[in-house]
Amino acid sequence: MALTGTDGRSQKQRSRIGRFAFGDIETGITAKASGTQATAYQLTKSLNVIAVCATNNDSVALPTDRQVGDEIVVINDGAATAQVYGAGTDTIDGVATATGVVLTNAKRCSYYCVSITAGVAAWLSNMGAKSS
Repeated sequence: MALTGTDGRSQKQRSRIGRFAFGDIETGITAKASGTQATAYQLTKSLNVIAVCATNNDSVALPTDRQVGDEIVVINDGAATAQVYGAGTDTIDGVATATGVVLTNAKRCSYYCVSITAGVAAWLSNMGAKSS
């Protein structure tokens, strides 16, 4: 399917908004054993499919190259729950990134970068509780 036409946005805006349409997808990801932020598989795409998550807390990390408004989708097709971390000291749903959040197997979740302050990103997920 080819996408055609213009919508009035700059090329940079279209490339960031239309990343899914232009193949910014990684499949076949193996979540890293150990469940730590330091060893987590580094995600770099907008849509990420974990194919292998062999034991609970095998881990992946949200991109280090992030901007406010980014949406990262992670699909866990593995056999166990995955642990999702942010980069550095980023937070996910108000949880310190060194702790990470769980993504149950056979589930998917979108993570939204809602702010970056002093280099620290705040991510919200569509499955997390609203933080105060």
